[in-house]
Amino acid sequence: MATYKPSQFANDEFAFNNGAEPESLDPHRITAHDAAITSMQMFEGLLTREMDYLKIKPGLAESWSISSDGKVYKFVLRDGVKWSNGEAITADQIRSSFVRGLSPEVASQYMYWYTDYIVGAKALNEAWNKPNRKEVEAKYGVRVTSPKTIEIELIKPVGYFKYMLSQPTFAIVHPSMYDPSSKAWTDPSKYIVNSAYKITEWSVNQRITLEKNLQFYDVANVKLNKIFIYPIRDESTVMNMYSTGKLDWTGDNHIASHMVPSLRGRDDFHIMPILGTYMYEFNTKRKPLDDSRVRRALSLVVDREHITEKVLRGGQVPTDRIIPPVIPNFASLIPAQASMDDRVAEAKKLLAEAGYSDVSKFPSITIRYNTNEGHNKVAQSIQQMWKTKLGVDVKLENMEWKVFLKEQQAGNFDVSRKGWIGDYPDPATFLEIFQSTSENNDSFWKNAEYDRLVTEAAGIQDEEERFAEEAKAEKIMYDETPAFGIYHYSYFSLMKPNVKGYIPNVHGHYLYRYFSKEGDQKS
Repeated sequence: MATYKPSQFANDEFAFNNGAEPESLDPHRITAHDAAITSMQMFEGLLTREMDYLKIKPGLAESWSISSDGKVYKFVLRDGVKWSNGEAITADQIRSSFVRGLSPEVASQYMYWYTDYIVGAKALNEAWNKPNRKEVEAKYGVRVTSPKTIEIELIKPVGYFKYMLSQPTFAIVHPSMYDPSSKAWTDPSKYIVNSAYKITEWSVNQRITLEKNLQFYDVANVKLNKIFIYPIRDESTVMNMYSTGKLDWTGDNHIASHMVPSLRGRDDFHIMPILGTYMYEFNTKRKPLDDSRVRRALSLVVDREHITEKVLRGGQVPTDRIIPPVIPNFASLIPAQASMDDRVAEAKKLLAEAGYSDVSKFPSITIRYNTNEGHNKVAQSIQQMWKTKLGVDVKLENMEWKVFLKEQQAGNFDVSRKGWIGDYPDPATFLEIFQSTSENNDSFWKNAEYDRLVTEAAGIQDEEERFAEEAKAEKIMYDETPAFGIYHYSYFSLMKPNVKGYIPNVHGHYLYRYFSKEGDQKS
C-alpha cells in the first residue's frame, strides 16, 4: 500500500523535481538533460514529438516532406502561429533562428548538428566575423521559398535528421533573444517563447514556474495551466516532499536507488530502461591517460555488477559499452566480458606494456563528479577497485553542477563522470559525441578511422548497412577507451496515479502539454 498524501496542487497544476538548477534555458546552448526538460516545454521546432516521445509529428510546420534523394526537407508552416507576446512567427524568423545556431557567441555544444549536415553551415560559422559573411549566409542551405515554406538542404542524406529537428538544438528562438547575454534569458518578463508554456518565475535554486502560453497553436489541448519545477538534489527531501503532497512527481532518479526494491509493486512507482549511459570519461591529453593501454586497463577492472547490484540497487543495467541495448536491430561487435580474474591479469599486462610494471610509479589520478549521493557511491567504489586490483592511487573531487559542467567542457579533469541520454534511436547519437570535431567530445580523443566511419554511416539510408558501419566504429571506441560504460540508465520515479498522459520512454523526456490530472488520487 502506497504511503503518500494527495497533491496539494490543483488539478490544472503539476509539480515535479528536476534535480538541478538548469545551466541555461537557451535551447541552442544547453547540453544537460535537466535543462532540456525545462527548455523543451517552451520552445518548438519545425517538428516535435508525440506523447510517447518516440514518434515525430509536425510542430511549427503543419506538414513536411523529403525529396527523393533524401537531401531536401520541405516544410509548410501552420497558419497563424504566434510568439507568446502575440507577434506572428514568420518564415524569415525561422531561418534567422537557424542562422543564430551557428553563432560563435552562442557556442552551441551541438553546432556540429548544423555544420556536419546542413549545406553551407560550416562556411557560415567560419565567416561569422568576416567581411564576406552576408555573401556566405546567402548560400546557407536553409531557405525561405515563400511566406509559408522553408527548405533545408543537407550535405548528404541522413536517415535520423528528422529526430534532430525535433530537439532543442533546432528550436526556434525569438529575435530579441539572439544575444546569449540578453537579460531575457534570466528575466521572465522579457522571455518570449513559442510552445505550450512560458516562464513566469525563476527563483534560482528554489523554483521555476511555467504557465500555459495562450498563444500556442494547440493551446486548446493543453490541460495543465501551471508547472512548478524544483531543483532539489537531496534524495530524502524529494521523497518527503512527494509523500507529503508537495510534489506530483519525483522526477526520474531523484529518489534513493536503494529504495527501488521496496517500491516495486506500488501503483505510483515506474521503472524504465532507457537510451542512456552512465560512463567515466578520460582526459586523453593528460598523462598517463593519453595511453589507450592505461585507459583500457582501468576500465577492465571495474566490477559493474557490484556497482549496480550492491551499491546502487536501482535497476541499472551493468555495461562496459557506451551504446545501450535498447536500439532495435543494432548488433554490437563488442565481446562479452571475461571473468574478473582474467580481466585483472589483462589489465596488469597492459599497464606493464605502458611502462607501469611497477605501479608505485603510476601517478595519482582524480575522479571528478558533480555533487550527488549516487555519483559519490560510484566514485568511491571505483576508487577502491582501482586501488585494490591495480594499486593505483585515486583521489575524489566533487563540485556544484554548473561548475562541474564548465570544468568538464574546459578539459580540467583526469577522469570525469559523464552521462549521456540519446537524442534519437540510432547509435550515432552516442558515437558522434566522440568524434574529434564534436563540441561534446570532452575527452579530446581523436581517431581518423573512427571519424570516417561515423561520418560515412550517417549518409547511409539503409538501416542494416548503417548499423553495420556504426558497429565497427563502436568497436574502435571500445578498444581505444576514451570513455567506458558503467551502467545503462533505468529511470525510476514516483508519480501520483491521477496524472494522465505519462508514458515512460527510452529518452526520459516528456512534453507536459500531454499531461492532465483527473480527480483526486487516493493515499
